[in-house]
Parts: sequence; C-alpha cells; structure tokens
Amino acid sequence: MRYPLDYMKIRTCQFGVYNPTSNIFGHVRVNRVHQGWDLQASPGTLVYAITDGELKSGYHNDYGWWISLKFSHRATTYWAFYGHLGRAGIYFRSY
Repeated sequence: MRYPLDYMKIRTCQFGVYNPTSNIFGHVRVNRVHQGWDLQASPGTLVYAITDGELKSGYHNDYGWWISLKFSHRATTYWAFYGHLGRAGIYFRSY
C-alpha cells in the first residue's frame, strides 16, 4: 500500500471558512458523520491508488469527478473514494 498523495495534508478550510477539524473522519460536521479525510492538493496533482483493486469512476454534483477503488486487505473488502478530481483518470495513477 501507499499514500494517495506525495505530500499529505488535511484541508483546513470548509466552504472558504477556516475550520481545521471539519475535514477529518468522524462526527465533525453538522447532522452527519464524515467518513473520510479531505486532503489538500493543487489542481494537476497526481493522485495514486493506495493499492491494486477494482476501479469505478463517474461524476456527481457534490463530488465532481470521482474514482472508487474496491480492494481486499487481510481477507476484508474495503473501498477507497477519491473525489473532487480534475477529471477521472487524468490525474489518477494506478498502484
């Protein structure tokens, strides 16, 4: 496995307002659980698959271009979700 970015930093703003905890995992947003970590990256940054697996991609009004990676680790199935990509597959690099 590898990190999805060469430089890992949690995004510190939410909707243009400084809020360093709203982009981490858990009960950090109003009325819902945030199920991931929002990482900061400039447009054009390479994004890597964290491991080998099955890719699906698409577009959603809330997430923009996205890629979902289904993979197994120690006999358990997991999914990694990559959202807000420039264009699905353009900046995403396989493991």
